[in-house]
Amino acid sequence: MSQSLLLIGIGPVQEFIEQARRTRDVWFGSMILSDLARTIAQSLQTNGCSLIFPHPEALNTTGAEYASIANQLLAIAPHADPTTVITLAHDQFKQHINTLLTETKSFAELSHNVRERVQAQIADLFEFHWAWVALDDLNDYAQQRKKLYTLFNARKNTRTFSAIGWEQTATNLRRSNKSSLDGWRESVMQGEKRGENLSGVDLLKRYALRNQQESSFPSTSHMAALPFGYHLQRHDEHFAVAWQRYINRLDELHPAFTRYEHLPRRFRGSSPFGNYDGSLIYESRLGEDLPLPDRSKATMDTYTAQISQAHGYLSDFFRSQSDASKIPPGYYAILAADGDHMGKLIDAISTVEDHQMISQLVSRFASGVSAIVEKYHGALIYAGGDDVLALLPLHTVVKCASKLATIFNTAFDTTPITTLVKDKPTLSVGVAIVHHLEALQDSLKLARNAEKVAKRSRNALAIILSKRNGGDTTITGQWNSAFITNLKRLIELHHAEHLPDGFIFELREMLKRFDFRLARDDAERTTWRTIIGLETKRIVSRKQTPSGLPMTNDRVQELMTMIHSLNQPPPNQPSPNQPPIEAQIALFVNINIIARELASIKRMVDGPIKKEAA
Repeated sequence: MSQSLLLIGIGPVQEFIEQARRTRDVWFGSMILSDLARTIAQSLQTNGCSLIFPHPEALNTTGAEYASIANQLLAIAPHADPTTVITLAHDQFKQHINTLLTETKSFAELSHNVRERVQAQIADLFEFHWAWVALDDLNDYAQQRKKLYTLFNARKNTRTFSAIGWEQTATNLRRSNKSSLDGWRESVMQGEKRGENLSGVDLLKRYALRNQQESSFPSTSHMAALPFGYHLQRHDEHFAVAWQRYINRLDELHPAFTRYEHLPRRFRGSSPFGNYDGSLIYESRLGEDLPLPDRSKATMDTYTAQISQAHGYLSDFFRSQSDASKIPPGYYAILAADGDHMGKLIDAISTVEDHQMISQLVSRFASGVSAIVEKYHGALIYAGGDDVLALLPLHTVVKCASKLATIFNTAFDTTPITTLVKDKPTLSVGVAIVHHLEALQDSLKLARNAEKVAKRSRNALAIILSKRNGGDTTITGQWNSAFITNLKRLIELHHAEHLPDGFIFELREMLKRFDFRLARDDAERTTWRTIIGLETKRIVSRKQTPSGLPMTNDRVQELMTMIHSLNQPPPNQPSPNQPPIEAQIALFVNINIIARELASIKRMVDGPIKKEAA
């Protein structure tokens, strides 16, 4: 039987998804690409193709088990020449884009000329690439698949350059603003939020709706505020009444204070803030959507008075709490995960059935990610195959990352197909801890950087803490190594306030006094390292905990042992040469900085641990 193996890819992925000012832009951008890929897959199935990737199961996921579809689709077509099948899939692809656009209310309200510019911008954005090879004998599957990917990559890298359909020329020259999201496309309309200029692409991401789905998504501020909300919910019996009173006062002052701050229904049940986004807990976020005053003194005075009054209502809310000294934290986490060694496993398989089995494993993993992320109070942006992107509060992010890695790794540990390769597929997770007011595009890039750091080690967790008043702090280690054990232990110790506050920075200053480039010989370097070890023990020993208790000998010994075991590999891996003591202490300092940050949030949510000797 004559048949063919075809590969279709759509895009752009990172450019389209991560050019965003709000979390809704990122979430819905990824949703649009996933739905476009789903539309193509369904068209291929309808026209007799056998899907390899994604697995057919992924097309039927809904609700909490909804799995995103990756941007590349692999299938076997029952034709020697699948051009007709590809053309039909491309038509469905374009029709889906057109339907999304025409059903968007904001698009229908634009003038005819502006609608044409919007359509031109969107037509210029989306990419649809394909390649195919003959597959007369299924025994040639592995060889033909490699040939197919070579052809596809060559096609993808051969750009089809053409004139921009929406550019200004001498005949239509006009003054125009640029998009607030990407900075270079021409703006076609003002956004609902103040100061936003939206291009046609932005309009699609911001206002298109999918199957009557809610258009909102939890904000970065909401994720940062969640630990504070849980603290109030658990430790103050009057919190719910005080919160509702605060919301009512804002509504009475002006509806714009809360108009765009409603949580999607699926997040309300577990949120301490009920129906509202946690951004309302931050003074800096209040009044973002108030109508801008004109130049008259009266309207300016009214605007200023409303902002000041709203700040006063928030202050009243804080004062009504039993612990008025607590303030909302400013940081949240972005989690980005990706599978390791997946390419090696796919290269090792020789049959269609084995490839479909891999597709089924990753599809089942992706369908369970949303429930896991929401269990840990997060919000999933994307889960397609072995790729995950989510927002999480700080008190649950490490547990969520660990759970995802465990489920993914276990799935591939228990399948016979992984015996084909030396290195089984694992999940590497990058976490960026960032301020809720930082530009979202920059924060997403930092999360991707953390993911890259984790993938250098494979089967690893990497965390980058980016403080607004300082530089970035990075730590990384493998899931089954001493790094994870030590990180969790240090979080526990800082939570219980069993470790001194200042010793971390004193150790850092101590290391600065030793520049090993100036050492005369190896003997002097050895002497310096002996001094560093002794000085480290002295610094740790003489410090007191925040409660004023001295460090016990057992605790000092525990920390010294920890310093020497930070890079200890998993039991089944050969032990590399031990890093020098100065590198170990530098890593120990960084782990403590991040552990202390996470512990402070955990202490806010769970409350302090009963004091005992350090």
